[in-house]
Amino acid sequence: MWVAHAAISGISAVVAPDGRVVGRTELFEANVLMPTIRFATGITPYARLGDWLPIGILFMFGIVGFSEVLGRHRSRAATSKVSDSDKGSLEARPLIVVPTFNEVATIDGLIDHILTTVPSASVLVVDDSSPDGTAAVVRAKAEGDTRVALLQQESKRGLGRAYVAGFTWGLDRDFSHFIEMDADLSHDPADIPRMITAAQMADVVIGSRYVSGGGVQGWPASRLLLSRAGNAYARFFLRFSVRDSTSGFRCYTRSFLETVDLTSITSGGYAFQIDMTYRALEAGFSVVEIPITFRERVAGQSKMSRAIVLEAVVSVAAWGLQHTFFPGRK
Repeated sequence: MWVAHAAISGISAVVAPDGRVVGRTELFEANVLMPTIRFATGITPYARLGDWLPIGILFMFGIVGFSEVLGRHRSRAATSKVSDSDKGSLEARPLIVVPTFNEVATIDGLIDHILTTVPSASVLVVDDSSPDGTAAVVRAKAEGDTRVALLQQESKRGLGRAYVAGFTWGLDRDFSHFIEMDADLSHDPADIPRMITAAQMADVVIGSRYVSGGGVQGWPASRLLLSRAGNAYARFFLRFSVRDSTSGFRCYTRSFLETVDLTSITSGGYAFQIDMTYRALEAGFSVVEIPITFRERVAGQSKMSRAIVLEAVVSVAAWGLQHTFFPGRK
């Protein structure tokens, strides 16, 4: 909103909503300012919440500091729990789990690229009842190639539920590695062999945009800032060092997923990725990040929404507070 400040002997000024000073006087200067300003029609967060807003923020920071003083900061020992059946990329039988909703423009080419790059892999598409015919394309591919399968949800249930359904399907079969990736060609299938190789020494391998060698192409500055802020927020509250816990391109070993209670996962959006990272570290599994280049989707629309962002913000804060006051509770 506009701010008009009239001082008796100090600096009088008028400041626009975007921070521009549109008029001002100097110290001890008698003058008249006549800018055109508008009254605000909305209510600011402080006007709505009052002193509870800064008090709440200080309270959250106080809890984190308190936990540090009490020595509750956890050691993230990289204790590998990779079983013998998971070791060795030549022995790997990976399942690529791809959630879809209205990805008819890219799914056919993505499946071909995956199977050409990793012939030993199978592709499971988990479709959230896309109205654009995505499932029909996958079904046709599956009829001609036994490495392709379709799992169609009855309704749009979200990213997290799609991955849980895909992992459950794969655990009922003899797959050794489970790889998440987007259907919009933002993730390069050529990175999959590197992930499987890295999984010889780790339980969770994250394709990271924010480690040395990684990057993002095609995003506006606002989207990149939101992503980096979200990862910093997760690191702060959950006290881990993973740089890109929101990445949707990653590899899980079978030995890790077999220990996860998939039925207890309620995260629907990108909070799911943070949730899985946090569960792995809490259980003592090793998590590594390898650099990838993320490219903005070439077709379709992003699924990012305010509801997804809000879910992640609330969930991460809740997990952090739960660990502070109930460190043994899962």
